Amino acid sequence: MFTNRRKNEFLKQEFYLFWGGLAFQAGFVNAAGFLACARFVSHMTGFGTQVGISLSDSDYVMAVEMLSAPAAFLTGAMVSAFAIDRPIVEGRQPHYLLVMFGIFLVFTGVMMAGVWGWFGIFGEQLLYSRDFLLMGILCFVCGLQNACFTSLTRGQIRTTHLTGILTDIGIAFVKLFYMPDHTRDFTLLKRLNFVRMMTFCCFSFGSAVSAILVSHLGYLAFAMVVGTSSILFMAMTYQAQQRAWQRKLEGARRARMESKQRRAG
Repeated sequence: MFTNRRKNEFLKQEFYLFWGGLAFQAGFVNAAGFLACARFVSHMTGFGTQVGISLSDSDYVMAVEMLSAPAAFLTGAMVSAFAIDRPIVEGRQPHYLLVMFGIFLVFTGVMMAGVWGWFGIFGEQLLYSRDFLLMGILCFVCGLQNACFTSLTRGQIRTTHLTGILTDIGIAFVKLFYMPDHTRDFTLLKRLNFVRMMTFCCFSFGSAVSAILVSHLGYLAFAMVVGTSSILFMAMTYQAQQRAWQRKLEGARRARMESKQRRAG
């Protein structure tokens, strides 16, 4: 799997389906969170606004309750940073597989708990502690995913919200008009903009699929993101093993060449 030690490796075509899958997953969860809790869970702008409105109305309990969502998102981002950014800073391999497996476990837990009735009736009003718990869990997993892959792409791609992506797309469109089209930077920017637009489309498609499935299946619809996260995890694991095998072969090849050179000398 790619690491951010190679600056533009994430733009290879072999990773397009991966970014699309992550965006689909985030769109699905965001729509499901809205239909379950009446709140979007993959971006925090609305929560910041609701906290401010609640404070202006002297509704301090609601302000604290709304603040729990960005706190959960922040916690997810910090957990991801501990698993991804800290090893990178220390010159070690980031634990992106561990983060992806954690995302899979969270989705599985939400689906099972919902089916067993621990979160109450799907779509009930955001009144009970179980509803805020569900909202917090979904915000946590979105923060976990967003921070993980933001780190690995040096902030070039975010998969759980679209405001920054749309801003970057607009800026890139203008740059592409005046940049020389025969340069490597032009090619990379065009490819990056394509990935961003694909991310937007996949996020929207995931939201549409979520709305359809959730209306019929309730919490059981989370089986979709259990499936996507497991597939993404297995794909990442396979590619990591392939890379490790290639490194071993290259190391063995270099060792044989050095041995031959020593004998010849």
